[in-house]
Amino acid sequence: MKSAMLILLVISTLALFLGAQSVDLTLYVFVEFNPGEYFPYVVVNSSALEPAPVVYLMVPRDVIVQELARNATMYLSQGVYIAVPRKYFSQRPPAPPRWARGRVVDLEVEGLGAVRVLLAKNASEVPGAVTLYAYFEVEERGGRYYHNGKPLDVRKPKTPRGAEGNTMAPVEMQPAYYTETRSGTSVSRWSRYIFNPASPANVRNIPLTSNAPVMYFNATGYAKNDFVVDRTAWAYLGYGVSDVYIALRGGTGGAIRFSLCPYDAPTSAPPPSPSSSPCVSYTITTFNVGRLQLARISVPYSNKYLWFYAEVYNPLNKPLNASIAVVYNRPAPWDGSVYSLLTANWLSSVGQPGYTFRADYGSNVKVSRLLFTIKVPPGVQTPVNIALRGLNVFTCSPSSTLTVKIYSPADPSAYIVATGQKVAAAECGTYQFNDIYGTLPETAIAPLLAANSTQVPLILEFSPALYASYPHRVYVTFTSFFAYGQRWSEIWRHNAANWIDLSYSYAYIGLTTNIVFRDFLAFSVWTTSYDPKNESKPAPWSDVYILGYAALTTQAGADVGRRPPTFPRLSLQYYPLDQYLRLKRICLALENVKDWGVSALSIYTNVNGQNAWLEAFAAILSGVANVIGNTITAYQVISAIFGFAAPAVLGPLGYVVWGLGIFARLVPTSSNYGCAPSTSWISSGYDAGTGYITSAGWYMSTFQPPQYTGGVRVKLSLLIDHNFVHSLKSMTSGSGTYVDFFSYALFDSNAYFLGPNEPYALGVGRFYIKVVPPR
Repeated sequence: MKSAMLILLVISTLALFLGAQSVDLTLYVFVEFNPGEYFPYVVVNSSALEPAPVVYLMVPRDVIVQELARNATMYLSQGVYIAVPRKYFSQRPPAPPRWARGRVVDLEVEGLGAVRVLLAKNASEVPGAVTLYAYFEVEERGGRYYHNGKPLDVRKPKTPRGAEGNTMAPVEMQPAYYTETRSGTSVSRWSRYIFNPASPANVRNIPLTSNAPVMYFNATGYAKNDFVVDRTAWAYLGYGVSDVYIALRGGTGGAIRFSLCPYDAPTSAPPPSPSSSPCVSYTITTFNVGRLQLARISVPYSNKYLWFYAEVYNPLNKPLNASIAVVYNRPAPWDGSVYSLLTANWLSSVGQPGYTFRADYGSNVKVSRLLFTIKVPPGVQTPVNIALRGLNVFTCSPSSTLTVKIYSPADPSAYIVATGQKVAAAECGTYQFNDIYGTLPETAIAPLLAANSTQVPLILEFSPALYASYPHRVYVTFTSFFAYGQRWSEIWRHNAANWIDLSYSYAYIGLTTNIVFRDFLAFSVWTTSYDPKNESKPAPWSDVYILGYAALTTQAGADVGRRPPTFPRLSLQYYPLDQYLRLKRICLALENVKDWGVSALSIYTNVNGQNAWLEAFAAILSGVANVIGNTITAYQVISAIFGFAAPAVLGPLGYVVWGLGIFARLVPTSSNYGCAPSTSWISSGYDAGTGYITSAGWYMSTFQPPQYTGGVRVKLSLLIDHNFVHSLKSMTSGSGTYVDFFSYALFDSNAYFLGPNEPYALGVGRFYIKVVPPR
């Protein structure tokens, strides 16, 4: 009986939409309701449920895309709605099926009656639980919304009966101590971490079929210090999967067939086919309308090792962009077990270290929204922390206060809000804000990660809009704007032997799997915020934009005993957006007086002409399509969903470190300048003089750790000093300190990691690489 009910669940919408080019929106009532983290279902009758699609109705709004220095119009959601077939409203909604569990909410709409909605936490409450999402543009006219010229029935319900407030518990922050000790293997607190395997763009159908597979990149070799990458239709997800998001853009259908293949132990190869044992196959349909369709699948096999396969119905064989994001349950950073020490730090900032943003928007111009982007690494913990420091705004307004909202266009209903106070009583003046901190939930980032992007746009929206009459001018300044938090270092289970195994290694490069990509620091490189020559321009803000991106990744092995961490390294790679940006000088400093601190630090660089592979790195980024097929950039994803024109200026799949660049063997370089802020730090830097640096890395040695019990994580502050130059734009050198950012972990026993070795890793590049046993 339960299997028949499951078929009703997953096929109910399919019967209506399979083969259709788009959904008939006149059959639906769009009820304003945010289900939050729940899976919403309409109660059809006492034996059947139907997924209630979550819909973002987007209208055009003005925005300044500051990174590109351009005015734009983009589609932004004006609310969160569920799409309910009109036929399911009644004066007496039916009781939910007895086999389904969850919270029940009645949504009453004037003139239609009520619809009963069941909110399930996961597949344990509703078998085969899935949430469908759709982002599509609408037109506002006469107080109504229209799509393709047809009016939509959009309603605000009366107070939902049985509903609870959509609140989010505050995030527990990790202690800021530079050493942390843990003991025991009992995990009591868990967090959600998101990985998004990289997928190629514009996939076509399997020959002689009407289905296009969801594809992923995988490494098939290693040459010239980078990986040779191919494609595969199978994704190894591993253990502890909570949810899978599938994102679709393009194509001609909305039906998805997918297979979950659970195993009791990891397998080095996928099943022979998606229909072979032990695979369980499902068919669902997206709400096939708009710029992005998304399905969130609750996985009922969190205690199994999982392979995943999916294909999309695409009868006209049009190019399809299909990709996934996977949510894992792993020990929380603040859990008391040793496994919490496997988490690492990440931070992504607007501007290079030490950068202060200042933009002059001139007179008689309205500024409502500013858009920036941040880089999100694999394994990011949700919710994501956001910080905006030192915000000051000069504008003209009779109000004594000014409000700013910070949100992602993926879910504008989730936002951080702050109020600034006017300094003086005059109509035109400066509004000062206290430092702003907050969090954005999974819904703000998961849709974009699932859509194959590694960047998330963040919008600053001002109320009232900024405006100044001549001779006054609108200014916006801030000292720092960044996202940060914790990440899970690899897709492996928390007790997997991979974390400490010195015999298993990554295929093609021979490094042992206990060496992992840990901490991640990303920043965009900007022009000088204030340049006197700009004052003669009517819109000097247009000279404030990005020139490139950089990522500093750290690599340190988890180890057992009192040995220093295996192979501790840091690697800096930057990606110019034109041929004029150069890195002339770079220096890194780390603390060396703390227990278990750095005893020695050596810089490795590539200066132009020294290394043919690194010289060709930009060509690899731009020409990688020749090797692995078409790729897409983060801005292409963002512009395709939200509707503003943007050039393809970024590297493939956003600005990712395409290969595991931290493994690249750079050229040892004699340090010729230092940047240590005091005698308690050690530094190593290089000034290229008349040349320039294309990439840099540092090898560090640590003091031998003293005795400890259980596990310990050591966190060391680091300082980056840099000098980027541009032959056409003004730039200034700078430096920034990141407190307790670099980390490594040690354990007193290998008994904590008795789980089997897992056969694949994702790493920073988001492509699959094999883990191989000793020969």
